[in-house]
Amino acid sequence: MTSSTSEYVGTWRLFDEAVALTLQDIDGDAQPLDLRWRGTLWRVIGESRHWSTWRALPVPPRGDDLQRARGFRTDFWRFRAQAGPASPVLHFEVRRTDSDCRLVRLGATFDVPGRTAAHDRTSRNRP
Repeated sequence: MTSSTSEYVGTWRLFDEAVALTLQDIDGDAQPLDLRWRGTLWRVIGESRHWSTWRALPVPPRGDDLQRARGFRTDFWRFRAQAGPASPVLHFEVRRTDSDCRLVRLGATFDVPGRTAAHDRTSRNRP
């Protein structure tokens, strides 16, 4: 079995941060085009991997509403992205539920600095 070029063999670091993911429709399948994370635009390079999960969640009955469950779909993408020609290539795993996109895991061959209070203050002052 050969692995796709979007697979990362190293260690993944867990995250739970909001990101903005731009998708494009390719033959009826949504594929990531770019990702905005921590104020930087990362362009997807190479192939991406997509999968989804679906769960039925119970819904309390209201009046004549007979609906007992609500479908809940979550999409995942795993891909490589680069902020520019000289920047490192990072491996991203992103989760989307409804319109909410979150960075779930990140693979890098170097340590990615964590979010600090100073980083939050400076990022709020940027346009």
